Amino acid sequence: MTAIPPSTRRTPPKGDTASLAATAKRRVDSTLGRLSFRGKKITPSGALIGLVVFVTISLAVVVLVRAAGPRTRIVFQLGGSRAGQVNQLADGSIKFGAPATSTTNFAAYNNTNPIYSKHATTSAADMPLDQLISGVKPDPTYFKSEATPGRDGDKGEFRTVCDFSHINYDDPILYPGQTDAAHLHVFYGNTDTNASSTASSILNSGGSTCDGFEANRTAYWFPAMFDASGNVHIPNNMIAYYKTEGVPMPAGGYTPIPSGLKMIAGNANATSPQAVGYNNGWGCSSSMFNNPTIGVIPECAPPNKLTLKVAYPRCWDGVNDPNEAYTGKHVVYASAGTIGGTCPADHAKVFPTLSVLFEFELNASTKGWYLASDRHHGNNLPGGTTSHGDWFGGWNPKVMKSWTDGCLNTQWNCQTSLLGNVNTVVPLGAGLIDHLNYTTNIYNGKGPQIIPASAVPSP
Repeated sequence: MTAIPPSTRRTPPKGDTASLAATAKRRVDSTLGRLSFRGKKITPSGALIGLVVFVTISLAVVVLVRAAGPRTRIVFQLGGSRAGQVNQLADGSIKFGAPATSTTNFAAYNNTNPIYSKHATTSAADMPLDQLISGVKPDPTYFKSEATPGRDGDKGEFRTVCDFSHINYDDPILYPGQTDAAHLHVFYGNTDTNASSTASSILNSGGSTCDGFEANRTAYWFPAMFDASGNVHIPNNMIAYYKTEGVPMPAGGYTPIPSGLKMIAGNANATSPQAVGYNNGWGCSSSMFNNPTIGVIPECAPPNKLTLKVAYPRCWDGVNDPNEAYTGKHVVYASAGTIGGTCPADHAKVFPTLSVLFEFELNASTKGWYLASDRHHGNNLPGGTTSHGDWFGGWNPKVMKSWTDGCLNTQWNCQTSLLGNVNTVVPLGAGLIDHLNYTTNIYNGKGPQIIPASAVPSP
């Protein structure tokens, strides 16, 4: 900056200093007089105090975020609106600014194949199920009754495969209507799931990346997986198991999970490893169908794969209010946790047991990997401690009833996406069984699916 030469500086004439000061004071008072907070005039001393408080809080927030570690943020809210946020990025730098929008930033990595959205604007009531379901003659070696006396474990089975749909910082169950308010999630099923999703929108709009496409608009989402360098890894495979195992069939059979119901599996707030069961936990093996062995992400290397199973609660109190804030009290685990037991008397309606399986193909060790939720709220937990999953029901009611009655309540093994032999959703001819059309399974066997850290936007 160039200094102003003394000869050109403007100096007030003698005797005018008091006049100029008075004029300046009047202008300040006039400006402050137009400012108010909750109807009260802001005085000069009040403005100064407010400035000091703002600077102090800002510095404190930056210190907190810096201490918490990479990919940490604190969000400011004024009323119901997010006013700004402080983020620490993967490289340790601090970013201060207005809320970001992840939808646009992640667009290049989301699955936009039009095959998933041919009926995205068709309501559930008007859905042409005959275009989403085909007739097959299943192999009787596998498609058979499992109602064998004395048989343990599952006696009715239905499975369905879903492809990756999209990724963002939304959570319509815990943060409804608040865009980018959550940790980073990967989404499966309904292609339009976002912070503004409702029970009606999940059931009646959006495409789907699951078998049967819009016949199953259920939204499944899970915390994103980061490696030690901050890259995001997308699972190569995801399959949802709906079975009868663990809890004896109640009188009248298992209850179809109603449309619009919200469920959360696991514990996003866990601070120590969660219980491991045959249907819940982490593993390192050749296949996601092998039983989990540990409660945190194991150090795993190729040719093995990192696997995860997440088991949902299944004892329901019968209440499904789509407008009610989520508390998690309407659906609880049975007495033995994820593996079954008995349901409490006040949650006597029993759902099929729902478990979701994931498989990550690897090109290097998983040392240092962690879930987005392991670093949320300033935490720095061992990778995988906070494993959990969200489920927002969007099955077409006719299809849901078909596989609940035709597979689970008849103790029948329906393999993958066969709808059973009790209800015919679509009449397809003698000897044929309804079958949800397969999704594309786009990442199976394709190696690690990675979004580089440089492309992962700050929330």
